[in-house]
Amino acid sequence: MTKFGTLTPNGVVNEMEIDLNKVESDDPIAYSMGFFEGKSGQDISNDEDLAKEYVRGYKDGFKMRRTFI
Repeated sequence: MTKFGTLTPNGVVNEMEIDLNKVESDDPIAYSMGFFEGKSGQDISNDEDLAKEYVRGYKDGFKMRRTFI
């Protein structure tokens, strides 16, 4: 299992745990990081060199966030 989280001065928030072996992607780390950031409401970077799987994960995470708001 892999954990993602946002480090703040008050500790870690927005934690998510994921099994990278179950992520359907050719780059599960990039996808999972994008998913985490999209789901936790972080802004996506406007860097032109983002990995495709990061962007796909971000979009999926953002959709998930919108369904729970």
